[in-house]
This record gives sequence, structure tokens and C-alpha cells, in this order.
Amino acid sequence: MTPWPVEHDGDEYQPVPPSWLDHPDAYHRQHRTGPRLLAVSVALRNHRTLRVRYVHPRSDEVLVCQTAAVEHNNGHCPEALVNGTGWPHSLHPGPSEPTDVRRECETEHLQDLWGDRLDQAASHEDGSKEVIADGGTRVPQNPMHPKRTGSSVESVVIDGEEGLATVGDREAAWHDAVTTTALTPTEERPFGSICVVETDTPVEIKGCLPEVQNGDGTVSGRWYIKREAHEQLTENTGVYWFTVYAPRPETPILAQIVVPAAVVNDLLAGSWYDNGRREVAKLTWTTILRESEVSNRAE
Repeated sequence: MTPWPVEHDGDEYQPVPPSWLDHPDAYHRQHRTGPRLLAVSVALRNHRTLRVRYVHPRSDEVLVCQTAAVEHNNGHCPEALVNGTGWPHSLHPGPSEPTDVRRECETEHLQDLWGDRLDQAASHEDGSKEVIADGGTRVPQNPMHPKRTGSSVESVVIDGEEGLATVGDREAAWHDAVTTTALTPTEERPFGSICVVETDTPVEIKGCLPEVQNGDGTVSGRWYIKREAHEQLTENTGVYWFTVYAPRPETPILAQIVVPAAVVNDLLAGSWYDNGRREVAKLTWTTILRESEVSNRAE
């Protein structure tokens, strides 16, 4: 299962506490029509703003919304729960477009948070099926759910490359895989500033969307890099396996490139900043991949 925190567009999301949903001032915003989205994870930005990920129970789509934050009980929570104005624990998205796809850990937390909205329904054709009540309407759970397909970016890369083996977080949290044989570049998977990746090389797999929302517009997606993990990867002569993936539950890879961590270190010079928890940096995919490589495969 993909571990917490969920990283998206430079923010680190943690599980929404059940107490927020149980609060008397938490409510469902229903002034729009359409499918109901459920709050599942939250990130603190600049100590004043919370970014909440609302998930679609059928299609795995995610909408990110902002709300004011306030310090409370040695942490932060929506200001609207403290001042009594009310915080929406679920909502209808209206015309807003999804910005990401649900991760496996969010699916697990969705079950815990919204268990009273999950049900079992019997099917005369293929037995019992798990279903989700979406605003009171029962609908089948998405068969392409990441929990069922194991379709995270990491698993797509590792499953598609015989020369890679998974490295668990208990073994090492600073990289996702290790090479089991020497790798050379291919047309579908080029290398940057290197001709071969030797056996037993640590590999950190990074994924981003072609574009993400930024205010009223969009910007190119960015890979999010933690400095501590990056330094370990660099010291151990590791490589980054950068990918750009389509915004669908199966996360199909549109473009990918393998780059030594030492080279990435030069690209990140002057880009590090403190996000309140650790030093991080963001690298836009257009820095090392041509836009045509992504746009041609996305069509």
C-alpha cells in the first residue's frame, strides 16, 4: 500500500481526523448538483491554510480545496470548526476539474472515515459486490481501483521492468527499488547524462501529472523531492526514474527518463525551501523532457 503522507504539488497530505467529521459544525455542502466528494486527507500550507483532498467514490478522482487553518489542541484544524461557521466534510464539485487520483492509503482511510456509507449488496449474477453509497445512491465500486490493480506509478514502473526489484520502506525509505541487472537506455526509457545503470543501484521513482491547477490556470507538473532522501540517494550513487503519467487510476506512463541523482543535484541548486516540516524542492518535468514526448502520447 502507498504510505502516508500523500505528496501532491509540493504538499504532504495526512489523514483527515475522524473528529472533524463528527464535529457538530461539519456539514455537507449541497448547493450544487453532481456526484458527492468526500474529505479524506489534508495538508497544512504556511501554517494558515489547509488544503483538503476530496475524493470521488466511484472514479477515484480527487478535487483539492482550501480552507483557513487555526491552531487547536497542539495541531491545526479548519478555522470554521472553531468559530462555528461550518466546514464542509463533503461537497458537490460543480464545474471544477479533478486535479489528481486517489492513492491506496486514502482508500483505506476512506473506509474508516466513511464506513457508514459503505455497504454490501448481493448480485444475482456474480455474488456479493462491495458498493459505495454516493449521496444515497448505491453504485458499484470502480474495478480499476488502485487497491485492486496495484496501479501506482511505482508498481507500473517496477512491473514493467524486469531489471528492477521493489525495496520496502522498512528496508529503506529513501528509494523505491534497486536494479537486479545492468540497465541500458531504450527508446521508451532514455537515460540522461549516463550510458548504463549498474546492478544494485538504488532507484527512486517519481511521478507527476502533465499539468496541475494553479489558481485560475494550469502549470506543468512537478516532481517533489525531499532533501534528506535526495542526499542519501546521491551519496549512494543512485538514480531517479522520472515519469509523467496520465490522470487515470491505472496511472499509464506517458514519458519517462532515468537520471543520476548527482545530475539532479545540480538541477536543484538554489531551489530548496523549508515547507514547515523539511527541506524540499520541486523540479518541473519540462526541465528534462520535451513537451512533444508527453503531448504525443497523451493524444
